[in-house]
Amino acid sequence: MADWLINTAHKFNVNVVTLDILQTSITPKEIEKYPLIFHLRDIQNIIKNELHKNGFQDDFIVEAKIRVEIPDKNLYSRTLYCYPILTDKEGRRYESGRIIETAWETRFDPEKQVPISIWKKLKRFFKMHRTH
Repeated sequence: MADWLINTAHKFNVNVVTLDILQTSITPKEIEKYPLIFHLRDIQNIIKNELHKNGFQDDFIVEAKIRVEIPDKNLYSRTLYCYPILTDKEGRRYESGRIIETAWETRFDPEKQVPISIWKKLKRFFKMHRTH
């Protein structure tokens, strides 16, 4: 996910991105590409599984966002700074502080990397084989 995020942000000259995990959206909208949305759904499942493992209901977390800062690409071309914040249904906020992520793939143009038809096929496949 870091590779897609950093390459898309660089392409559109964006230095701050907000990932809204529960709403499955990304701000600014030009960064909202299917591979990233696909990974947000993975994070939703991780949250849900962790809630279940710890005895909480699915609706305990009402907001889950990650603010991502992309530093100057000439200085730190593969580094992302992530600031996750969760809010529970009682209004308590959980912040872990800064998490540093690294993109490992070589730079690529996110609009040319994978034909959208492949992502559509993957999307249909995972909908057909979804386990709950």
